[in-house]
Amino acid sequence: MFNRKKDLKSSDNKIYTKQLLPPEGYEFDCGIATTYSLDLDTLILVSLCLGLNRQSISNKTSETEVLNAMNNIIGKIVVFCEAGQIKASTNSNNFLFWLEKIVKQIQVPSDNNNKFPAFHPKVWLIKYKKSNENTNEGQKKSLNIE
Repeated sequence: MFNRKKDLKSSDNKIYTKQLLPPEGYEFDCGIATTYSLDLDTLILVSLCLGLNRQSISNKTSETEVLNAMNNIIGKIVVFCEAGQIKASTNSNNFLFWLEKIVKQIQVPSDNNNKFPAFHPKVWLIKYKKSNENTNEGQKKSLNIE
């Protein structure tokens, strides 16, 4: 079991998940995220918010529901982060297969002017579409996560 109440440890995670839930009558369409460091447990929560609809998210979500949610976002989102700045997951390793498909690590090349280059943007761009419709119309949301 993936226990949302237990795994929503910080107030930051509660804020992120609330912001990422699709608006009523909408579902996740596509997205891109950029960050310096990446916590895989937080990415699992984000996957739940994006891959499940508002009605199916509960305090206890089965592992099968989590896997279905993650399967729903494969090919629809990519997460870029600084190479070597991923915090390992404390949850089941069953999720890592899906996470590997959406996470891309970035290594910024060093040059003479910048001894310690880093990939450090923190922006999420998310697009939602109306549920049960195949249109390009939708609501877009951008988050600047500090």
